[in-house]
Formats: sequence, C-alpha cells, structure tokens
Amino acid sequence: MMKVLIFLVTLTNLIYAGESIPVEELHNAHLDDFYFLQAGQDYRLIVRGDREGNGGNGDISQVAKRLDGINILLNREGDHEFVDVVQSLKELITTGFFITCARKNTMNRRLDALNYQFEGNSYIVLNCKRWRRQNLRSQKTLLMHELVYLAGYDDGNYALSTSLLRFLRNR
Repeated sequence: MMKVLIFLVTLTNLIYAGESIPVEELHNAHLDDFYFLQAGQDYRLIVRGDREGNGGNGDISQVAKRLDGINILLNREGDHEFVDVVQSLKELITTGFFITCARKNTMNRRLDALNYQFEGNSYIVLNCKRWRRQNLRSQKTLLMHELVYLAGYDDGNYALSTSLLRFLRNR
C-alpha cells in the first residue's frame, strides 16, 4: 500500500460540505482543552493534560478506552497487507498526539471530527455531541479514520480504516 501524504489542513480553512471551517479559530478555541495521548510500555494509552488524572473529562476517558482497544489490535504480530499502515499508526501512537472534544458552536454540526498537523504535532478534534450518539464500533472506526489520515494515508469514505479494523478484529 502506498503512503500518500495528505495533510491538507494546515490551520487555514477546511471546506466541508460547502461550508468553510476556520481551523485556526477552532484550534485556538481549544488550546487549553487538548489532552496528550501516548502509548505506554504496556500498550496502554497514557492521557496527559493540565489536570491531575482525567476525572474531569468523561469524553476523553472514553476516547482513551476506545484507542486502547485499537492500540492492542495494532500490536498483534504477523505479516499482512496492512503492515506499512500498522507501522505508521504505531509510530504515531508511540510519538503521541493531542485530542479534544469540541465545545458547542465551535464545530460544524455535520462534522464528526477533524485532524490536522501544527508545529510538528498531530491534533484530533471530536464533535462531542455526535461522539456521544455513536456506538462502540462507530467510535472506534471514527478514531481509526482520524489516525489513518494523521499517519499520512488517504482514507476517503472510511475505506482503509474500515478494512483495517475488520482485518485486525478477525486475526
């Protein structure tokens, strides 16, 4: 599988469904709300924020649990057609990335999430209202989709993330 760098969002406007989303404004609105997630030695994700523990944000705790499940799947051994994608995802998770849930009225209502790179860091902004309505499988698929893009792969219509999750679950 060929890796395609697609970091189109570089803190300008993202055009989605004909609407312009001011990414820089969205980023700045959440600067104090980002949590840093990174894989620990036992493949569990470590959540770091400016608060002790993570008791103050149930959404981020839930995200970390979903990402733990994905991370465990990624760390299963074996050769397969997705080996390059899996390696890129493992590197992203080991390096770490920032994640937050968008506050009300700062994100397009029809957008589940967006991701971008800024100053060498990777960011995911989730639409919390939409996140809470999704079931476990949909949440994991959405997170995998965002991670696949941050790892530099095109995942139009969730084709790669869905195939990858299906493959990893059945191994």
